[in-house]
Amino acid sequence: MRFLVHILAVTAARSSWSVMISIKKQFFLIFLSLILALTYSEIVRADVLQERYPVMRPDRETLRRWLKDYESAPKFSIKKTGISLPRQGSKSLLSFLHYTPCERYQGSCGNCWAWAGTAVMAIDLSVNESIADRLSVQYINSCKSGIYACCGGNLAGVETFYTNNPQSIPWANPNASYADAGRTCKSGSSFVSCGSISTSFNYPIVSISDLTITTTGVSQTSAIANIKAMLNSNKAVWFGFFLANNADWGTFYNFWDYNEETVLWDPDLYCGHTWVEDEGGGHAVLCVGYNDDDLDPAKHYWVILNSWGTAGAGRPNGLYRMKMDIDYECMISDPVEGDFYALLWQTLNINWGDVEPRPVALPFLPLLLLN
Repeated sequence: MRFLVHILAVTAARSSWSVMISIKKQFFLIFLSLILALTYSEIVRADVLQERYPVMRPDRETLRRWLKDYESAPKFSIKKTGISLPRQGSKSLLSFLHYTPCERYQGSCGNCWAWAGTAVMAIDLSVNESIADRLSVQYINSCKSGIYACCGGNLAGVETFYTNNPQSIPWANPNASYADAGRTCKSGSSFVSCGSISTSFNYPIVSISDLTITTTGVSQTSAIANIKAMLNSNKAVWFGFFLANNADWGTFYNFWDYNEETVLWDPDLYCGHTWVEDEGGGHAVLCVGYNDDDLDPAKHYWVILNSWGTAGAGRPNGLYRMKMDIDYECMISDPVEGDFYALLWQTLNINWGDVEPRPVALPFLPLLLLN
C-alpha cells in the first residue's frame, strides 16, 4: 500500500513538473514572438519612413558633381542689376503656373529636380510669351539619355536635356502626361518610350542656361535680396536642399504630412548634421513667392511648391512655407568629402523661339438643322 501511494505521489509530482515546464515553454515562445514582432515592426517602420516620399540619394561622386555644377554656373546678384526692392511686401508667381495640385505628384520616382525645373520653364513661358500651358515632365523622364530621371538630378541636368532637345512639350500632347509615378530608380527606365510621346506641337527653345543666385559669401540681407529680386523679375526659383540622415527626413515628412500650408518650416534645425551614407539625400522644389509684410522677421517666409501631391488633401495647393530668417550658409558635415552647402538657389534663362498657343479642341456640338 505504501509503495502504491509512493508511486502515485511521484507520478503526480512528475505530471505537475511537466505541466509547469510546458507552461514556461509557452510563455517563452509568446515572449519570443513578441520580441520578433516588435523588431520586425521597427524594421518595417524604418523602411516605410525612408520610402514615404521619394528623396534623391546620390553617391558621393554624384553629389560632388551636383555641387560643382552649382558653383560653376553663372552667378546672379542684385548689385549687378540696379533692381530696387520694396522694403517690405509680398510676391507670388503661382498664378502663372497651370497645374492641378493632386496631379503634381511624382510618386516613387526621384525626379523632383525635373518637376521643379519644368515649372520654372512653364512660368517663364507664361510671363514672357503669354502662354499659360502645362508642360510635360514625362518628356524628360522618357527621353533623357544616360542615368534614368528617377535616380535624381539637378538644374544643370534640365539645362543639358533641353539644350539637346530644344523644345518643350505640352502635358496635353499624346502620351506626354505623367505616367512614371510607380517607377523608381531601380526600374532603370521609363514606363513610356520616348518615341511614343508626340512632339508634333511644341514650344521651341533657342537657348537655355542655368543661373545660380548668390546666397553664400554674402550677408543674410544680401542673400534674401538676391532671391527676392529674382522673384520680382517674375522668374521662379529652383530650390534644392539636402538633409543628412533618415531622422531628419522623417521630421520633414512629418512636417509635410501633418501641418497646414500656413505653418513655417525651419531648415536651420538641420544645419551642421553629419551626412550618413545611404540616408542623406536631396530634394528639389519651386520657390514661387515670399511674404515679409509682418514687422517680425521671424514671420517672414518663402512660398514653396512641392511635387508630393496634397498630403491627403491637407495641403490643397501642394504648398508649404519656409522661414526667410535663416542661415543661407547652412552646411552639412561630411567626414569624407568635407562640409558642403545644404541650400541651393537657382533659375533658368530661356530664349524661346517662335511659339504659338496650343490649339484647344472645341467640344462636340451637334449640327442643328433649321427649317
